[in-house]
Amino acid sequence: MRCSTPFVTFPVIVVNGNIPDQLQRKLHKLKTLIAHSIATLEHADNLITKIGESIKQISESHNDLDRLCSEAGLKGQKAIRAAENFTWNLRWLLKSQLSVVSKSQDEAQDIITQVFDTGGVLGILSSRGTACSRRKYSRVVHNPSTDSPL
Repeated sequence: MRCSTPFVTFPVIVVNGNIPDQLQRKLHKLKTLIAHSIATLEHADNLITKIGESIKQISESHNDLDRLCSEAGLKGQKAIRAAENFTWNLRWLLKSQLSVVSKSQDEAQDIITQVFDTGGVLGILSSRGTACSRRKYSRVVHNPSTDSPL
């Protein structure tokens, strides 16, 4: 495992030699998971910003809805309800999407962190990968030559 570039802290799986088909399928699934996580992390900030701006614009243009409702032939209480329902539903939908994107971003970051942590614990990170992750790993596996028995 190593970082893909010196500036980005995303893991890359490198296999040297032949491996069984079943293990190769599992590695392919892991690579796909990592690729999806990277894509999520690369696009999530932009999506969160755009959704936040949309929510702000909806709140600001709420007064224009009254005019649009009256132009559409709605009057009185029907116009007020239509404008409020439209604004409420759209804001609720966008806030829900904002929450989903934020949670997806957090989960993708957790996946990438777990891959680096696992690689560090197993000792399979390249020196560049260890430097990229900027993490110190603790050995959690028992080593009989250096660890004392209870």
